[in-house]
Amino acid sequence: MRDCDPEEVKRRREECMVELRSAKRQDRYLQKRGRRQPEPLASEDRWKRRILEVTDDCPHLPNMSTLTFIQRFESLLSTFRDTTDTVVEEDLLGRIDTLAREQDPEPLQYMVYVGIVPKLLRYLESPRADMALKAVVVVVNLTFASEADIFQAIVNEGGIGLLIKHISSSPEEIADHCIWALSNMVGERDHPKLRELILEAGILEALQPLTDGLRARSPTLVQNMCWLLANLTIDKRPLPLVYADKLCWVLQRCFATEDCTALRDCLLAVYTLTKSEGDLLPVVRQAGLLQACYAFLTHEVEFLRLEAVKCIGNFVAFASDSAYQLLSIGLLDQLLPLVTDNSVDIQAEALWLLSSLLADTGHADTVIAHAVFPAVLRSMASGSSKSRQEAIVCVHNLTCARTVPVINSFISNSGLELLCQSLSYPDSKVLYILLGILLNTLETATEDMAKEARDRIEPFVTALDRLLDHRNVQIKERVRKIYRLLDAQETSTKEEMKTPSVFTFS
Repeated sequence: MRDCDPEEVKRRREECMVELRSAKRQDRYLQKRGRRQPEPLASEDRWKRRILEVTDDCPHLPNMSTLTFIQRFESLLSTFRDTTDTVVEEDLLGRIDTLAREQDPEPLQYMVYVGIVPKLLRYLESPRADMALKAVVVVVNLTFASEADIFQAIVNEGGIGLLIKHISSSPEEIADHCIWALSNMVGERDHPKLRELILEAGILEALQPLTDGLRARSPTLVQNMCWLLANLTIDKRPLPLVYADKLCWVLQRCFATEDCTALRDCLLAVYTLTKSEGDLLPVVRQAGLLQACYAFLTHEVEFLRLEAVKCIGNFVAFASDSAYQLLSIGLLDQLLPLVTDNSVDIQAEALWLLSSLLADTGHADTVIAHAVFPAVLRSMASGSSKSRQEAIVCVHNLTCARTVPVINSFISNSGLELLCQSLSYPDSKVLYILLGILLNTLETATEDMAKEARDRIEPFVTALDRLLDHRNVQIKERVRKIYRLLDAQETSTKEEMKTPSVFTFS
């Protein structure tokens, strides 16, 4: 416990203390947009009703009164696939569009089975914008299905290249849906090859022109573009370095938008790019994304403040020179209101950021001289469980500096009392860290400070005694070590005492 291991602080990212950092949260957030909630009716019943509605009055289909709903559906798709009559194609495409909007996987797969995907993709080249739009809307709904055979059909027909081509060569509404379909595909965690294919096909080059005049573009296009950028960064494997420059350049330009949903996706992309050490961090910083994220720490929208503090936490944890840069421009001033924010998640993230900062013990004196220090101490004994855990780790990292000014400030700001109030904490891991703070204090304190520490701890002896019976062996050993330190300090100053010390244990 004598040293604060920066690597251990970084590994905490993979632990559960700040639950919102989990990969599950990201996957929940990045679920395909627009997916409908399941209806109470069974899928087959719903589709039977919808197909009957769409096919009953269709003049281009034979009399279907005796056919099942799936036979009607197959006839509709086959007729569309084989006809060359533009009037018939237009009518049937509108009906297929209506059915595809239901986003049920089984009928969407049936569209692939019947073989209409090649014709849908060819419609992207149609001079009629209304027909191209209907076709691309169906493609978007096909990509909702998350089925490998649907993705394979689109890839086999050159669909990725066509969708990327029409981002820059088609009207904005069509470009918007092309981006939407690509983002559905690249966001598929079970099909990681799709991200590689989309990057290789030049998606980043196609997005670059859209960043000009961003505020004048439709909100949905901007949202889908930023959502696509976020999906491109999230994968089991980090983004290949060869694409990092271009993606960060597009991201930096996207921060010019005023749309909060799009900005959240931009911040999420930065968070993902910076959540581990590696070659991506320097690229992200060089693109100016550190400053872009820092500007959102005081944003009025809560979820943007949350994403921003997570991003800054990554920079501090994994790029030590970023910490010095941020401190020089007033990081602690920005963190003070975040540590006391109404949002529990923001409080926990701000405290996590501080604990990462204090993994470098050289920052301890700067922190204790700032008003944020008493606020962190108060968080140890109050607030939500999440905030308390993060505050305890933060104070532990602080006391690992083991300097007299730090320990003196900890004691004089009632840190020991706040610590001892948490000795009944139910989590063994957190309790072990709490006792580590106490050990750091007692082992570093001067004689006068040690005497004051004993006086402040004495009212909490009963709580310490109970820990001698704790089921965790490491906790019991720490308590014994604390008592040995207290007894040794008391004996050295009161050798003439005939009565046992209150800190003696059997």
